[in-house]
Amino acid sequence: MMGSPIKAVWFDFMGTCLDWHTSIVQVLPNALSDQFKSAFALEYRQAYFDANAQRLSEGQPIEDFDITQRRVLELCIDQHPDVKHAFSARTIDQLVAAWHH
Repeated sequence: MMGSPIKAVWFDFMGTCLDWHTSIVQVLPNALSDQFKSAFALEYRQAYFDANAQRLSEGQPIEDFDITQRRVLELCIDQHPDVKHAFSARTIDQLVAAWHH
């Protein structure tokens, strides 16, 4: 006897099917250590999810992906004043764009 047919399969596309980590790490400034780059990429990604969860809990409307990414990136950079100087405006633009690759 067969069960109900599968109607949908859900998974985390951004983390399961795509290597987002490499796209972000390779754009981070060369002056930063590989260990810092990896940790910062994870922090940046988590900050994006946290920002979305906060907007949802506050009943705010959906925000453009790139706007959210830039906002949380700048907050993450501010959390690391010792390396803030390494993040040029161009690097910030490239990091926001890297999520599309």
